[in-house]
Amino acid sequence: MRGQTCFPAAVRRCTTFFLVPLALWLATGCNKQLELMSDAPNPGEIPPTDPHNMALFYQIGTEQADSLIKNNRDLLILDMRAPETYAAAHLRGAVNLPSSSDQLNAYLEPLDRKTKVFGYGDLNPETFNGILRVREMGFLDVFWLSFGYSSWVDAGKPVYDAEEKPVPKETAEALAEEEKKAAGL
Repeated sequence: MRGQTCFPAAVRRCTTFFLVPLALWLATGCNKQLELMSDAPNPGEIPPTDPHNMALFYQIGTEQADSLIKNNRDLLILDMRAPETYAAAHLRGAVNLPSSSDQLNAYLEPLDRKTKVFGYGDLNPETFNGILRVREMGFLDVFWLSFGYSSWVDAGKPVYDAEEKPVPKETAEALAEEEKKAAGL
């Protein structure tokens, strides 16, 4: 039985003369999306994207943030919440620069744009806009703590008061719960 295939000759002819042209017709004549491709721009006409001008940053979790802080002595830590919430409890070494204030630009303007910046806020979208402003100012190594202060406290990480003394766990958790409640969570 040498040279024989498992398909009879009639099936092979049907496949060749009927199914192949049908597949080609379906792939080209029936597909309206292919017609849109004729208007595709020439890749040479697309302006390049400059990543230095894009509002990109790294959004990280609490364990990554903790590691970032421990392993980068020159890291700038920004607390973008209101001054009263910062005074009640914040991450050690954080500078309070509310995202909606002009202080943010004034503080960052003289700094080297290669400075690593780590920011966090509350669950208010306005604090998130602060980190976008940092990136728009030209800082390239920018990190943002996902879910802000409350995620830091929920992970059992330490926070400090205005005098840089540790805040009791119960007080830190109560502040985090207030933040969540204000955000509707």
